[in-house]
Amino acid sequence: MYIVDGRSDSEIAKHFGIDRTAVVHFRKYHDIPTRIYTGETGEGIVAFELQKNDFVVVNMNLRSKIHPFDLLVNGKVRIDVKSAIMYQGSWKFNFGQKPQSGIIESDHYIRLPNGRMKKLFSTVCDFLILCCIHDDNHFLFVLPTSVIPDTQQTIAIYSSGVGKWWEWKDRFDLIWGVIRNQSYSGNISRSCDSNVNSPSNFNGDLCLAKENGPKARQS
Repeated sequence: MYIVDGRSDSEIAKHFGIDRTAVVHFRKYHDIPTRIYTGETGEGIVAFELQKNDFVVVNMNLRSKIHPFDLLVNGKVRIDVKSAIMYQGSWKFNFGQKPQSGIIESDHYIRLPNGRMKKLFSTVCDFLILCCIHDDNHFLFVLPTSVIPDTQQTIAIYSSGVGKWWEWKDRFDLIWGVIRNQSYSGNISRSCDSNVNSPSNFNGDLCLAKENGPKARQS
């Protein structure tokens, strides 16, 4: 069921009425490797590319699977990664989660008019990196979280290269700009410029998310 049907450990456990750990132990006993998901693949790609650009990267998911962001860069900048595989000429990213997900409204999540829950990226991370995967190729888009409206549920990036999101491709220099221009002490603060909508009017004074919620102070 895990290999042929593509079911998760939890789905198999529910089907047989057993605990999920029993399924995990069964797979390990029979040398069935854990499936690598698109998200994990994308996180690995982004971490590798960041390291190639001389950043020091820590994968926070190795510490906790429910960590609010994926990568910590140079001990200061928090990055969340979203990944998608190309389908019919585009990569589509959906940020809304079904009401059944169990997520509740908080400083970091809002309920959208359609009932879905959405993470407020600007409250938990400084950049969102979109990893677009196609066969053995990938493209990375480095977005300051201030360019993503709180209520925006989807982003579509087209393989034709047309569209505003291509302006943000491989903009690792923006991360360096934040690291060089910000002074850090204690909790990282936000000084968010809501007018940032393209790399040309982005400066290193990007808002940096505070760990304890969306309240901000000017740096």
